[in-house]
Amino acid sequence: MTIHQRLKALVTELPKLAVSQPPLNSVEINLYRVILKILEDRNLLQRAFDLEAKKGNTDLAKTIKPMVRPEKVVEKIQELVQGNEDLILITGVGASWPIMRSHTILNNLHPVLDRTPVVMFFPGSYDGQELRLFDTFKDDNYYRAFPLIPRRSDKHEY
Repeated sequence: MTIHQRLKALVTELPKLAVSQPPLNSVEINLYRVILKILEDRNLLQRAFDLEAKKGNTDLAKTIKPMVRPEKVVEKIQELVQGNEDLILITGVGASWPIMRSHTILNNLHPVLDRTPVVMFFPGSYDGQELRLFDTFKDDNYYRAFPLIPRRSDKHEY
């Protein structure tokens, strides 16, 4: 929640942090909102909300996964990126689970955003090898990444 509360301030302050001119150009992409936009564009958003209310998250995820394929999400992300960004901030990872997994997005974004640094705000932990969503769900995928905030030695959080 601390990161969520500070994100708005961070996005506002980032341009001012650049050492040289022009200012640092960043964009925040909320993965959950991208998924909602894909459903909205297909006139399925209300039906998705109704299905979630009736049958829960698991049935919703199974039903809409084929419509919210990683390629579609990356396509929408490309629409939000102008191509001149110095930094891309990805948020909404926890809210988009289990419909979309972070490693799937990172793997699919890599060929598209290969020259732009990506910072993913991840609700969990990263041990240098794998991500653990909500410090609960183990991910067996390797990431070429590093935490921006060092892990506290006494806790498993960043």
